[in-house]
Amino acid sequence: MTRNNIIEPLDGENQEDDVYDLVDRPVERLSNSGRFLLWAIRGWTQAAERRDCPPRALHRGFALMGAHGVLPDFHIAMALLNRDALAPMSFAPIAGSRIVEDEAVLLALWGDAARWRPERAQDMLTLLVGRDAVVPLATAIGNATRGFAGAGLDLGDLAPPSPIHQERSRP
Repeated sequence: MTRNNIIEPLDGENQEDDVYDLVDRPVERLSNSGRFLLWAIRGWTQAAERRDCPPRALHRGFALMGAHGVLPDFHIAMALLNRDALAPMSFAPIAGSRIVEDEAVLLALWGDAARWRPERAQDMLTLLVGRDAVVPLATAIGNATRGFAGAGLDLGDLAPPSPIHQERSRP
């Protein structure tokens, strides 16, 4: 196999939001779009735990962001994760100031979908949910990601580089 089809990022370019770049970091490190996605994930989970209708609980926030049309696909994605997860997932409260591990995994998953990395997203999904849920979940996430982009929410860059991070130099 040749490397002709592989595009490498330029020095200093934000390559991707890796799970380990997000876990246990302050929520403030996220972009506005990343904070909205995290709020939606936490809000959906907490509404479901209270046995409230998650779309009803999130309706106002999605509408204020101009993403009301994304809510059905987002809800389907979260419902599939909730139903078909291979292991229980943990989320911080809405006002939690740090990103917990399962949240970092989901943020990275949505970031991969937004950057059109379906193979990475699918690989991650196979670790998160049962085999029968992978395709429907990938479809719901893909549809929601396109909807978020249409509403001006860029999930492809969830955590802008920190102003005090060091650039890696290439040999």
